[in-house]
Amino acid sequence: IVDEKALAERLGQGDICAALDVSETEPLPQDSPLMRLENTILSPHLGVSLGRPCRRRRGLSRNR
Repeated sequence: IVDEKALAERLGQGDICAALDVSETEPLPQDSPLMRLENTILSPHLGVSLGRPCRRRRGLSRNR
């Protein structure tokens, strides 16, 4: 669990970097301070789009 506001403030100081693939609100709003930071790598949280296939695979593995 991350306090995004506190993280953005800390990243704004420029002495740390971050790579994030999950945000409090998904997708991350365009006006989020995290979107403007050059020392932050953001990637889409793809697990949401994989939910159905993952559930299907879990079901298959349980049946074996």
